[in-house]
Amino acid sequence: MNGIRKFSLVVMTLLAFLLTACLAPAPAQTVSTQSVEVPATQDDLVGPTWQWLSWVATLPASQSVVPEPEKYTITFMANGAVSVQADCNQVVGTYIAQNGNLLIDLGPSTMAFCGEQSLDQQFVALIGQVDGATLVNNGQLRLSLSQNAGYLDFGAAGADATAINGLEITPQQIHLDTQGLPYSWVANVVAATPYDASQPPGPMGLPEHVVINFCVTNPADKKPGDPIMYIIPVDSYVNLWAQAGNDAVVKPLTRSLS
Repeated sequence: MNGIRKFSLVVMTLLAFLLTACLAPAPAQTVSTQSVEVPATQDDLVGPTWQWLSWVATLPASQSVVPEPEKYTITFMANGAVSVQADCNQVVGTYIAQNGNLLIDLGPSTMAFCGEQSLDQQFVALIGQVDGATLVNNGQLRLSLSQNAGYLDFGAAGADATAINGLEITPQQIHLDTQGLPYSWVANVVAATPYDASQPPGPMGLPEHVVINFCVTNPADKKPGDPIMYIIPVDSYVNLWAQAGNDAVVKPLTRSLS
C-alpha cells in the first residue's frame, strides 16, 4: 500500500485453538472494550472531510475494508448541512448531532452509473441508517447504525497513519488470510500503558498497539479463551522498558532482530 513506511513490529499470536475457541461455549463475561469512544459533538464533526474506511456488521458478523476510501466521503457543515460523495454520485442533506446521537436526512442523489464494483448505492443507504457518532481513541469517527446493525469507521482525509495513532499503521491497513475459515475478526488500537513494576506478577507496560480479536466484532464481547493477536511496535516497546532500566524485554528483542 502506497504511503506506508517500513517499521519494526513484533507479532505475538495465540491462535492454536482457533478452530475450537470460536465455537466452544464459554462463560458469559463482559470485558472493557479495547478502543475508547466518546460521544461526538457537532464541533467534532465539522471541519474534516471524513473518508469511509471500513464497515462492521453484526448480522451476519463481518468486517469489510473499503478499498478506495477517498471515493466515499461525508462532510459536515457548521450550518447543519451535510454533503456525501458516493463514488461518482453526490447527495446533500441535513443533520442533527446531540449527545452522541446523530440523525442524517439525505435528499435525492445523482444517479450516475459508477461501475459494477462501486459501493455508491450501499454507502448512501448505510448513511441513511446512522443514528449515532463517536470519536475513537485513534482519531477516527465511528458512525453507529440503527437497530445495532453495526458501524462505519471514517478517517479524516489527508491524515496519515502516524498522525492517527503513532503506530505507522491503522487497523484498516491490516489484512488477514483466514484460509477460508468463516470467523470474523476486528482490529482495534489500544492506548499505551506506562511501565509499572509495583504489582504482581511482575513489571507491566506496553506502548500503543493493535489488538486483533477473532470470533467477535465488538471487543467488549470477548470471552476467556478466545484467540487474540497483538501487533506491537518494537522500538517503542524496547524504549519503554529500557528507560525503566529493565532489560528483560530489551535483550531478547534486540537479539531476535539482529
